[in-house]
Amino acid sequence: MVKDESGEISTGPNANDWLACILGFPMYTAIASILPLLLLQWPYMNTPNGRAPAWAFAGILLFGAAVAAWFTGRLLNRQFWRLTQSELVSGMRGQTRYPLSNIEKIVVGLPGQLPVAGMGVFASPAQLEIFAEKQATTLLLKFNDGAMLPLNLRALANGAALMEELTGRLQERVTRNYTYSDQEIKTLRRADPNALIRKRPGLQ
Repeated sequence: MVKDESGEISTGPNANDWLACILGFPMYTAIASILPLLLLQWPYMNTPNGRAPAWAFAGILLFGAAVAAWFTGRLLNRQFWRLTQSELVSGMRGQTRYPLSNIEKIVVGLPGQLPVAGMGVFASPAQLEIFAEKQATTLLLKFNDGAMLPLNLRALANGAALMEELTGRLQERVTRNYTYSDQEIKTLRRADPNALIRKRPGLQ
């Protein structure tokens, strides 16, 4: 387990994550720019020049780059976590804080249902096994106000250590073999990993 001098454990993107974001940035820019470029070009197709002015293309590409930067930053932001003596902190700037005192329960394992019904027909046995293992090792933090946080940091540097330290420190709140309600299963099937789920009607 890797802790700093204050006893805190931090996670962050590994080298492959940074490389994926760097290589993916041009692709995200292109994807975000395709539709605006088509819409921009349409009015100019029957003009003598046949194409939009260069400044318009440049503006669209800047727009695409801005969207790509937002999307890439959003992906990276969810990979920065820190466990202090009193809080679980997330975000590159530590902008989101979850006091440990607000955690009512830590459930080990998420429901085994795939995100979309019928996906199992198209998935290989190896893919299904990987999904099942991920679900089984994910922690669901349930807060006093009814919010939930599916937490799986095992792919990050120090992520497994952080999760083990969290469950060890709050051992009396850890629940295994939890029976999920139908509404909880429905909500968690489409939930983003490592993102807070606000309380919704029907959730226990």
